[in-house]
Amino acid sequence: MIVLITHVMAKDALEAAAQRQGEENYWGFLGFWEDCIAQLAEEGVEVRFLISECFLPYLETEKACSRLEKVKGCKVYCLPDEYFYDMWQDQPDALRDAAILKSLKLGDMQPDIVQMHDPLHKLRFLFPDASIVGQEVGAYSRPPYPSTFFIDPLSFDCKGVVEEYCAIQDENMTQATDVLTPLRHALEDKFKLQSPEIQAYLDDLRSRFRNVLVFAVQYPSPRYSPYTQYATSIEIYRDILENTPADTVVILCPRAHNFQDMGMTEDGWTELTRQYVGAALFPGELAFPYYTQMLVPHTDGVVAVTSTVGLQAALWGKHWFTSPQSFYRGITPSYKEMAEVLTQDGAPEAWGFVNWMSQYMWHPKMVLKRGSLLADYLKLVRQVRQSGEGEILPHIKKFFDARPQFQSMLLNPDLTDLTRKHGSQVIDVMSI
Repeated sequence: MIVLITHVMAKDALEAAAQRQGEENYWGFLGFWEDCIAQLAEEGVEVRFLISECFLPYLETEKACSRLEKVKGCKVYCLPDEYFYDMWQDQPDALRDAAILKSLKLGDMQPDIVQMHDPLHKLRFLFPDASIVGQEVGAYSRPPYPSTFFIDPLSFDCKGVVEEYCAIQDENMTQATDVLTPLRHALEDKFKLQSPEIQAYLDDLRSRFRNVLVFAVQYPSPRYSPYTQYATSIEIYRDILENTPADTVVILCPRAHNFQDMGMTEDGWTELTRQYVGAALFPGELAFPYYTQMLVPHTDGVVAVTSTVGLQAALWGKHWFTSPQSFYRGITPSYKEMAEVLTQDGAPEAWGFVNWMSQYMWHPKMVLKRGSLLADYLKLVRQVRQSGEGEILPHIKKFFDARPQFQSMLLNPDLTDLTRKHGSQVIDVMSI
């Protein structure tokens, strides 16, 4: 069986990002496959790579050569830069698709599974006989959570998993073993606020509002399309505020305090706060980029369109609101229902989905780095696709039910590596 790993990026975006954040951020995920290549080969699975042509120089750096020796030893195909934007097109184009395939110089290679890091719809038309899977981070993907990994056999951006879960939901899903409570207990000490400034900020909001929510601004607006009807994050935020009860504040938590990225000026923000009493901006540039998730246990809930912070809210028993157009709308209410829902407990549908996913889809990376397990999983995905055996999620449930030892790794996370990398900084850097 041949697995083709794809990792493509626009030349100008790659150069700018590498200069700003360092090269390793953009080839680092290949390290997962570096650790698996030899093990997968023993199980009859050959790994090959499809990368952007502009990516080649970054594989030749000293750091990459030392860290990706096995990746570099595999067969690597290159996507010319001129075809990068074609990869996002969700429609076939016979002439253009033929030109792309010719440029890849694949020979007679036909992959059985094509893995993507981004939702590259064109892969469906280039490799119609292959099973397309997504390499996603799980909901618990950033410190101080255990780093989790997600092989998505259905979808682009998790949409397919949500749709299938809602379509075949039964008592085996809604009455699954509760793994969220023990996981929350294992992690709660890591989420205690140790910053007096942050505590004072939240206490001030608590003194003025009954409910404190967080709006997780994941990325600038293109990331949201087509999951909202708005062009900018601020437009979404304004609509959220229009539906926010008078006793509720919604803290805007962008990843960087850059009003231009959010589609607003500082004067515009001032005017917004005059218009909506429930508008608040989480203050300050923070050294650690994942502060939004650190706030979740200390608030009443979150508004999240596609961000995994929404999934984490269910873990902590908090409210989670999404946009009316989001693919998560089937398992959690829209922010337009906020006034009614805030008088109730957190949505049980979201809890059930996150509880099920925590057992059968999101796994610590060390689980799927086990070559035999990963090989068996990929073969299962391929088998179900070829045989037309129907929905994949019941097969995945059966697969991991037969391997209960791996679930314990999620419930008993090894945080040694996180401590070594970040130490006590994980929470202490949350300062104004």
